[in-house]
Amino acid sequence: MRHTLLFVLVLLLVSCQKEKPLTPQEMILGSWKAVDTTTSEDYRHRYGDLRGFDFLNDSVCDYKLGYFYFDLKEYHNYKVDENYKQPNDFVKYLGTRTSYSISKDTFKIFDKGEEKKELIYHVLKFTKDTLILEDYDSEDKDILTLVKQNYEINKQHQFDGVIVSGSHCFGSCPISNILIEATGDVKYLGIDYVGAKGFKTSKITREQFNEIATLFYKADYFNMKNYYYTEVTDNQTVSIAFLKDGKIIKSIRDYASSAPTELIWAYRPVQFLNQQLKFTEWKVPDYMTFKYFLYATLSDKRNNRLYLTSAESFYLISTLIEGKEVDKVFEEKYRFDFGNKDIQNIFTDGRFFKFKFKNKDTKIIDIGFNFLESSNLVDTFEKTK
Repeated sequence: MRHTLLFVLVLLLVSCQKEKPLTPQEMILGSWKAVDTTTSEDYRHRYGDLRGFDFLNDSVCDYKLGYFYFDLKEYHNYKVDENYKQPNDFVKYLGTRTSYSISKDTFKIFDKGEEKKELIYHVLKFTKDTLILEDYDSEDKDILTLVKQNYEINKQHQFDGVIVSGSHCFGSCPISNILIEATGDVKYLGIDYVGAKGFKTSKITREQFNEIATLFYKADYFNMKNYYYTEVTDNQTVSIAFLKDGKIIKSIRDYASSAPTELIWAYRPVQFLNQQLKFTEWKVPDYMTFKYFLYATLSDKRNNRLYLTSAESFYLISTLIEGKEVDKVFEEKYRFDFGNKDIQNIFTDGRFFKFKFKNKDTKIIDIGFNFLESSNLVDTFEKTK
C-alpha cells in the first residue's frame, strides 16, 4: 500500500509540471510557405511571393524555389558582332538544400546562388504556425511572412510517369522536355539554354521518382486547373503531363509561374533535373529534328484542330521514336504536324502515322496504341475560323 501511494504521488507531481516549451530549433521543423506580404518591390518582382522552406533538422533546410547561378558580369560585358555567342549558355541549377540557423530574434540562411553569402533576418514574430522575418540588408526592409503547412499527400490519382516541358521566353529560359518514369527510365530533348542538347536517355532511382511524385501529390495536381496564366508578355510556359499505364491522365500549362505555389515547387526540380544526370545518346531518326521549341497539332478533314501542349507533344514524339515501321493500310483521319519542314505531310488515325517526305518517300510508324483515344483527346478538337 505504501509503494502504491508513492507511485500515485509521483504521477501527480509529473502531471502538475508545466509542459517544457519548444526551442526555436524544434518549432521551425516542417514545411513553411510565404504569404504575399513583402513590402519590397524588388522582392515582389523576383519571388512573387513563391518562397517556402522545408526545415529538415536544426541546421539543414530545403529552399523550395532552389538556387541558381548566372554570371552577370560575363553577361553584361559581352559584345555583339559576327562572332556573337551568348555567354553562359544556360543558368546553372544548384538545388534546394542549404544551411540555416535560428534563435529567438535572428534567422540566418546561406544563399548558395549568385550572392554566396549568409542572409540575416530579424525575427519579428515566431509562433508555432507563423514566422515573420525582416531582411536586415534590403534598403526597403523586405518583410517575409511564413505560415506553417500541414500537407496531405493525395495519392488518389497516382501516376507512373511525368513530363515537364519548357517553352521559349524573352531571356534564357531552358527550352527542354523531360519524361521520367517510375521504372527509372528518362527520355530527354534539350533545345536551347540547357547544358545537354538533343535527344538523350538516362536513369534515375525509384527513390528519386518517388520523391518527385510526392511533391506533385502534395500539390494535389489532379484537382488543379488545366491552364494558369497572368496577363504579362515574354514569359515562359511550362507544361506538365502525367501518365498512367501509357495514358495521359492530366495536363497542366503554367504561364509566367501563375500556378499554385506547390505545383511550381514540384515541377521546377524536374525542369532542371538534366543538369544532374549522366546521359547517353538516344538514337533518333534524322527527320525528328527541332530548332526552337516543341509543339504539335492535329487537324481533321473539317480543319478542326487539336493543339497539343509541349509535354503532350514530347510524349507523342517519344512514342513515334520507339514505334515500329510497318506496312499498313489505315483510315487517314487526321493530319499531324510538328513543324519539320523536311516532311510534306503526316497522316494518322491516332495509332498509325504515315510520313510523306518531300523526296516522295513514305514511312508508316505504329506506336502500338491509339494516342488520341487512350488519352481522351478525340473530342477535344477545336473549330477553327
